Order: sequence, then C-alpha cells, then structure tokens
Amino acid sequence: MRYFIVSLTLLFLSWNLGASALASENDFIVNDSLTMRSWNSFWQNFSKGRMGIRYNVQDNQYYLILSSHSKVAAYLDDETVDFLLKGIEKYKEWNRKASNKNVEIDKSIDVLGGSYIFKMFNDWYPSKPTNMRLRFFSQSGQKHDLIITFDNLRSEYNEYMEKDSSDVQYHLNWRQAIALEKALSEESFNRYNKAVVKRKAVSDSFQ
Repeated sequence: MRYFIVSLTLLFLSWNLGASALASENDFIVNDSLTMRSWNSFWQNFSKGRMGIRYNVQDNQYYLILSSHSKVAAYLDDETVDFLLKGIEKYKEWNRKASNKNVEIDKSIDVLGGSYIFKMFNDWYPSKPTNMRLRFFSQSGQKHDLIITFDNLRSEYNEYMEKDSSDVQYHLNWRQAIALEKALSEESFNRYNKAVVKRKAVSDSFQ
C-alpha cells in the first residue's frame, strides 16, 4: 500500500490560508505550493485559493486541504488518490480534444462517495456521507478547468452546520491540475515519507 490509511479524526485539523508553520506538534505541511480558484456563490465571482497536503504524526495520515473562502479537507487514502489521479488523466485527455476542436464542454468526469471535513467559523466538522465530484468545464474553446466539488456538506454531529454544494467548487486550470497530479504521484509520496521519518526522529529526540 502506497499511502498511510487510518480512521477519521478531527484532532489535527487547523488550517490557515497560506500558512507556512506547523498547525500543531502533530500536524505539519509536506506540500503547500498548490493553487486554484474557488467560486464564491454569494459574490458570484472567483477568489484565489490554495491546496495543501498535510501529514498528521499521531494518526499516520496524509490529507488534502482545499482552502479559500470555503475550506474542505479530504483524507488521502489509496482510493482517493487513485480517484484524483485518474480524474486528472481524463481531464488532460478531454482538454486536448476540446482545444483541438475549439469547443466548450461541461461534463462530469467521476464521483467518489465518502465523508469529508469542512470548516465553519473556527471549527472543523466531519460530514455525513456525501460525494466528491470531478468535472470538466470549459471557460472558452481553449481554456478548460478541472473542477473539484462536493455535494452538500452536512455535519454528522451538528445539524445546524452545513455547506451548500454551490459554495465548495474549486477550479484548477491546466497548470494547476498538472501540479496536483505531480503532488499526488508515488515519487512525491516517497519524498513526503522521508520528510515524515526525519520529522519523527527530531520529535522523538525531545522526549
């Protein structure tokens, strides 16, 4: 198995947009160089955002955070990583076809069911089972986005905490999709794992 898999936890979730320091002694960044845009349904415009890959020492788990006006986290188990990589590959294929034909396409790529985590105010909430979706969306005949979106996110424990699907739409252009693909590659996880081992050794030396 290429990636660490553990059960859901909220203990480590603390993310600030553009953060470069550790969120806690158990949570640290292994990649914070990823960017995207998110659709703001209230203002009806796009806002800049970031994606980060973090690792939790205590729970032996990687996760992806999509952070803009709305923040969502997805655990990077094998199934989720494969889902994202296959989706990006399909996006690349359709991007070439649509650009060559100079046509605009709006079409679903794939859907993955699961539980995700979203931020409301200052707290993170695990969602009830829902879906993460990948979609191909053309801005023009030559510019096409990969959209990572989620169905409505409703807290498993607090019925008043929820995010509408229109508020969790994250757009990646070609360059950003390729960057995410590279960040999720086996080579990148091998590098992350080495950094994790080094970090653990430093932490253990201060017991």
